[in-house]
Amino acid sequence: METIELHHKANTFKACLFENKSAKASVLICPAMGITAKYYVHLATWISEQGYSVMVLDYQGTGLSGSKREKNNNVTLQDWIKNIEITGQWLKMKNPKTTLIFVGHSIGSQLFGFIEEIQLFDKAIFIASSTGYWKDGHSPQKWINYFLLNIILPLSNLIWGYTNAKFFGQGENYPKKVALKWRKWCINKDYLKIELNDEQKNNFNHFDGKITSLWFSDDNVANEITAPKLVALYKKAVVELVEIKPEDCKTNKIGHSGFLSRKFKETLWRKFLDAHLRSVSSQTEK
Repeated sequence: METIELHHKANTFKACLFENKSAKASVLICPAMGITAKYYVHLATWISEQGYSVMVLDYQGTGLSGSKREKNNNVTLQDWIKNIEITGQWLKMKNPKTTLIFVGHSIGSQLFGFIEEIQLFDKAIFIASSTGYWKDGHSPQKWINYFLLNIILPLSNLIWGYTNAKFFGQGENYPKKVALKWRKWCINKDYLKIELNDEQKNNFNHFDGKITSLWFSDDNVANEITAPKLVALYKKAVVELVEIKPEDCKTNKIGHSGFLSRKFKETLWRKFLDAHLRSVSSQTEK
């Protein structure tokens, strides 16, 4: 693993590179809210071993890209979108002749349609990704989310000046303005659609590659209601929704982030994820 330093708005952010010298394709992994690159190391290592060069991004103000100063600066979701685009450009420049595959987890995928240079990517794989209107979640998670959005986020940002999610046992920390925008989406039944002006609608509509959305039947967030709502925003893409049940992976539980566990190496990762990664790289080779 190599840490790569990238630049946006005179600030630096970092990504972890898992390079494969004879890669058949490049993969960019974009994390969920409150989950940083270190949690994707085992998955990224495994994907690299299957014949891919992989980068895992830490958005500005998070993980390797975070600092006390950055947690209190003006980092926004728009900056995170640019982080994704810049990292994708870096991967494309490094491996210009190979396919570039986007892999997003939760909010990582939600930001995909806002990328200005969206045609950088040949295919997108969404994992546990959906719209996030809190009432569309399953109980009891939706009530936990209600408490998070209306108590923890405002209180945390008031006290610390950033979202101290770790203090409340809600994952890793993230910047204040990111949290406030995400909260605005989550309390609105139209979620991120409230941000779509004519130009941004074109970003969603311009992507004509394939989007495969993998969602888990025991996920209380990305579920049978919310996962289809997200991919429905893409008008030209070829969309495939794949429901995965825990029993398909010889387990009792996967949930929203459980797929990151190494125990799924020979089931979920190989049976589902690798199949969809290989499908696009083999089509390109032809």
